[in-house]
Amino acid sequence: MNLIQTDESERVVERPETLLFDNKAFREAIINAILHNLWISGNEPMISVFSDRIEILSRGTLAPAQTMEGFFLGESIPVNEKLSEIFLQLHISEKSGRGVPEIIETYGKGAFTFRENSIVVTIPLQRIKKAGNKVGKKLGIKKD
Repeated sequence: MNLIQTDESERVVERPETLLFDNKAFREAIINAILHNLWISGNEPMISVFSDRIEILSRGTLAPAQTMEGFFLGESIPVNEKLSEIFLQLHISEKSGRGVPEIIETYGKGAFTFRENSIVVTIPLQRIKKAGNKVGKKLGIKKD
């Protein structure tokens, strides 16, 4: 889904390539949604893809011993200890708490929305301008 886009409008020697979103931040958001989901409620995490963003929703709220400050600093308090141990053994994640800071570094604290029963990470899609935007100008065609 994370296609590489190229901008040919100002090409001189090499063309710049732009991913739709940051792979590291996306991976951390997915892992966190799975690890910290309130599975006992019977609901799974939800990933929604829109034309301008991806929303990754995890059911539940902050862990009981977690503070908002600790959350943003990356202080890891697993909601599902056994699942966290399995992910650790499979080298999918570690208990370093780098996931949230990685997302914040790329998208800022505003990427997180705290709802009554869920936490949502919003990853904006970084689309380049459409190829046809400057074609008319180069050909001398006037737009109405």
